[in-house]
This record gives sequence, C-alpha cells and structure tokens, in this order.
Amino acid sequence: MASGRLNASFALALLALLTAGCGDAEAGPSTGGNTGGVGGIGGEIVGGGGAGGVGGETVGGGGGVGGAGGIGGAGGIGGAGGGGANFNCEPGVGAVPELTLTEITSPADNVGAPALVLAAPGDADRLFIVNLYGTIRVLNLLTGEVLPEPFLDLTGVATWGGERGVLGMAFHPNYAENGRFFVHYSQAVTGHTSVAEFVRDTPDKASPFGATGVVLTETQPFSNHNGGTITFDRYGRLNVFLGDGGSGGDPMNLAQNVNVRLGKILRFDVNVNGNGYAPAGGYPGAVPEIFSIGLRNPWRASFDFCTGDLYVGDVGQNLWEEIDFLPADSPGVNFGWRDLEGNHCYLDQNCDATGTTLPIHEYPHENGQGSVAGGYVYRGQALPELRGRYFFADTYQNKVMSFRAENGVATDLITHSEISQGLTVVSFGHDNDGELYIADLSSVYRIDRAP
Repeated sequence: MASGRLNASFALALLALLTAGCGDAEAGPSTGGNTGGVGGIGGEIVGGGGAGGVGGETVGGGGGVGGAGGIGGAGGIGGAGGGGANFNCEPGVGAVPELTLTEITSPADNVGAPALVLAAPGDADRLFIVNLYGTIRVLNLLTGEVLPEPFLDLTGVATWGGERGVLGMAFHPNYAENGRFFVHYSQAVTGHTSVAEFVRDTPDKASPFGATGVVLTETQPFSNHNGGTITFDRYGRLNVFLGDGGSGGDPMNLAQNVNVRLGKILRFDVNVNGNGYAPAGGYPGAVPEIFSIGLRNPWRASFDFCTGDLYVGDVGQNLWEEIDFLPADSPGVNFGWRDLEGNHCYLDQNCDATGTTLPIHEYPHENGQGSVAGGYVYRGQALPELRGRYFFADTYQNKVMSFRAENGVATDLITHSEISQGLTVVSFGHDNDGELYIADLSSVYRIDRAP
C-alpha cells in the first residue's frame, strides 16, 4: 500500500466480512474436518464436532473435558480491562458535546485491514491493532509509531477473504504477569475456526514458537457468519462469540441447536491447573461450553468495564440490525435467532417469542442495507459527558451511534453525524484510559472532543 490508498479488491473483500446484514447470497460449504484442540498444561479441551455442510457429514474431534479447577480471578472490575487500567466508573455529567476523530494510523502505516484495537492489561504505552489478513501490529503511544515488525504474524496459519481472517484477540486479565493472550482466526486451507493461545516474548513481540494451546476448533459448514469477538468477563472466563455457520437464514437452524456450538456464546475457564482449559458455559441441556444461544453473526461484543454488563452487536438478515444486552451475572439466555430477527418473526410470522431475550435496541436497514458493528461503553477520562454511553456503528449506513442502558432499556439514542461521514466503520477499540477508537477500512481513529 505504498500509494497510501486502499486496494479496491481488498476493500470489497473486507466489506464482505460485514455483508451478512444484506440478505446473504448462499456461501459455498467449507471442507475438511474438525479436530479437537490441543489442551494446555493440566487440561484437555473439548474437541467439538461442528455442523456438517449441506449434504456432507460432520467430522468431530472427541477430546474430553479438562480436569476441574476454580475459575481464575479477574484483574479488576470488568475483567476485560484487567489490572492497571484507568477506567472511570463515575456517572456521566453534562450534555453530549460535538465530537471529532483524530487519525492515529494511516494507510501509509501499512496496518492492513484494522479489525480490532486493544490495550493489554497493565500496558499504558501500546495499542495492539489486529489486521484481518494475518498480523497483529503494535502502535507505540509514546512515539505515535507503528512498529515495523508485527507483534504476531499468522500469515500462512490463518486465511482471509469474505468473512474470514484474524477476527478477534483477548489478553488474559493477568497478562502483565503471565504474558498469555488468545487469538480467534480462520484456519488456512479449511477456513474453520480456531481460538488459540499464545504467549508474549517481549512487550513488542510474541513468542516465535507459535501457539501454546488450542481452546477451540470448530468446523464451519459455510464460509460466512464466523462471529469474531473473544473477550474475558470479570470472573476471568474467556467468552467466544460464534456465528450460525453461514449461508443465509441459518438453513440448518444451528443457532437454536443446543448440541452445536455455532450461533452461540461459549465460555471457558482457561486457568485449570494453571493454564489448562475447561468448559464453563452452563446453558440448560446444552454442551457444557455453551452459555447463550440464538445468535446470527455476533461480529463485535463487549463487557462494560465497570458494571460487567454484556453488549452484543448481532448482524441481521434482511430487515433489522440489533444490539443485545445481558446484565452482569445473568444466566445464559436465548437471543432468538432464527425464530426472530430483532423483535420480529423471521420465518413464521406467528412465531412464539416466549423464553427469548429481545434486543435492547434494533434499527431497520436503509435502502436494503445494514450491518451493525458493536462497540464499547465509554469509561474514559477526557469526555465525562460520554461516560456510560454505549457506542456502536453501522458499516453500510455510515453511522456512529450511542445510547445509555437504563434498567435494561436503551435511552437517549444519538447519531453522531459529525464523526460518521466518510468512514466505513469495521470495528471499535479502547485503551487503558477508557478512551475509544474506531477502525475503518485502512486507518484507526480516536474519538475526541471537537475544538
């Protein structure tokens, strides 16, 4: 990208990552088998048999559940931030100001396709930029420089294109001490899902010896709807958000099948006997790692750093986009897909929504287009007026929006038009001061107060 401009074919491919809200054309089936993950020390992961493609068969990995162990402690309230974070949990004060975006990377920095921006617990000097097509880069906040060598290079291990790639990253809450982190990516050759563990070598470089364990592998029957987010809750459990397996309309109704991990939130204890893994889901009647069911394509989800409440941006099918909400410490729920799209019956117009948890917010497609990109609750220092507001965006409608959750109801919805124009928002990010960032097709921006 020496020219500083985004390659057109690449831009189209990246946009395909988020086209699930536009009535999918049927994606081709994935091939290859699903293998059980390699357990970390002291535990063996569940090797799940993913759903087979239409007309195919499931090839399952049969790993046993790891040995018992207590759930590891989280690094401070909210878990996702971990120790050393400087989040402000006071209520918001004052009227919402006009905002602006400050570009902190540009196409010339060659960060590729920024899919996520994260800070590591205990590290105030760096941001980690997850590049959809294979690398994780370090932005030094002291110098403003994107380091030339990647923190982690999964080129050749991961594949990208369509809705595949390096989709998510999560730092262990005790990363400052143990150097452990986890990456969600699409496997090269097969395109199937992997969530693997890695370890830091230096502050700017992961260990060159590759993955130290595999938390999850999952067969993908189609190439789309892979989900994306992995993140820790405030109890130190790793949450994995998977899409429904793809095609369009969930043709095998996998999101409602409690014996299949697709279309679900999964939870794992990754601290068994030190650093082994075990399921920690608990959804009634389901395989043990499933926590909640009924999701279509949860590309981006997050926990409020202060309250522990969960927000999930679940990409819609033909008509509606939704933000799902689950208060902290709630049991797992059914979010409704494919019976429901948002608050509306999808296949059967007389569907029964009893027992489902409806979105805290939905909004319609415009001109047949919509694709929600979930974000974060603002808990920063610089903009006290925004504290407690949940930020999210729509990739196709070029909108950045926010609301407050009050007793489970979205209130005071705002479209921040002054920072919406000219962007194709793919994802959000945060630093350890709680300030928020936006990743578009080729650059990263910080949300600031307008002068």
